[in-house]
Order: sequence, then C-alpha cells, then structure tokens
Amino acid sequence: MRPLSKSYLRLSVLYSIVGLGVGLMMVSVDDHSQMPAHAHIMLIGFVLMFMFGVFYRLWPKAEDGFLPVLHFVLTQVSFIGFMIGFWLYYGGNPDLGETLRAPSTTVFFLNQFLFCWIVFKATR
Repeated sequence: MRPLSKSYLRLSVLYSIVGLGVGLMMVSVDDHSQMPAHAHIMLIGFVLMFMFGVFYRLWPKAEDGFLPVLHFVLTQVSFIGFMIGFWLYYGGNPDLGETLRAPSTTVFFLNQFLFCWIVFKATR
C-alpha cells in the first residue's frame, strides 16, 4: 500500500474514534450541543478521508507528484482547524470558533477543486 492511501485510511479510523467519542460524551452528559462537530467529524473525518484513501488505493499512480501530497496536507490541516473551530463555536465560544472555522472551511472547500483535478487526471 502506498503512503497516501495508507495515511488516509489510518487517519479515517482515528477520526472515527474521535467522532464516536464526541457522540458518547454527548450521550453520557445529556448535552447534544456538539452535534454539528460530531456529525462533521464522522462524515468528513471518517467517511470522506476513507474515500480519499480508497481512491488513492484504486488509482495508485494518482499519488505521484506534488499535488496529491499538497492535497493531503491541506486536507488534514484544514479539517483539524475547522473541527476545533466547530468545537469552540458550539461549545460557547462563537467568536473564537468562527475565527478558526471560516478560513479552515474555505481552504477545505478550495482543496476539493485540487482533488477534482487529481481525480480527472487519474481517471482519463
């Protein structure tokens, strides 16, 4: 297994543990204010990262070059940034949360165009 696919797959299951932990925490204290953070950790952290890993596993040549590495780095940094932002925003610190969440989600969104380029290039 090549490095990017392995990294995405490993991180996806680690993010699932974090997301499930947030869900367990919400249930145990009967406070569901972090539901948006929990949902985003599970959907983006687990599902989307897993899908990235599967894509790079099925198209191993797509890992070649600088762009896939840039995609990986931007994905991880922006995901962690907006997850912390979500946590702060819904945890009672909306100003600080939004300061981190807004730029991180923008980088993540723009990074999807890079992934789109990588997919179209690999599957032509």
